[in-house]
Amino acid sequence: MANDSKKQDRELFIDTINNLKMGNNNQSETKINIEITDSSKTQEPVASNEPIEFMRSGVRLKEFQQLKKGQLNTKEELDLHGLTQQEAKIAIISFIEYLQQNNIKFAKIIHGKGLSSNTPAPPVIKNYVNNVLRNIPIILAFCSAKQYDGGAGAIYIMTKSQRSNNEQ
Repeated sequence: MANDSKKQDRELFIDTINNLKMGNNNQSETKINIEITDSSKTQEPVASNEPIEFMRSGVRLKEFQQLKKGQLNTKEELDLHGLTQQEAKIAIISFIEYLQQNNIKFAKIIHGKGLSSNTPAPPVIKNYVNNVLRNIPIILAFCSAKQYDGGAGAIYIMTKSQRSNNEQ
């Protein structure tokens, strides 16, 4: 019975993500294509409690330090618990499109620590998030969250603003 509930929840999630409309109904809808540049470039796997961070050149150090301290507004969040890698990819892309459409620069992604898999292997979703976000050009920086926001099981992200995307 619990498996049926999980299956229904997963199907509902996928339907919701696939049918997600971004943007405000008062504005003309602009399609934002999230590009993953080179997913073959992978980082060394990180352990469940190991922090992760990434910063593109050109990001102001002060702003990155504020991100690391949890001082920036990250009210928007995406929870990837229980998703497969493919479902996580769809959710991440949809979430980033949503952030861009709404000109939201900072957010939080909860990837978990991979502790429920009951294996000594590195956490799959955490490592996937670490690798894929580095290959999305509009992701400027990310880092593990403060303990009260999920610690090593979550990250804060910084995206390019929609305005700077349009200027390119």
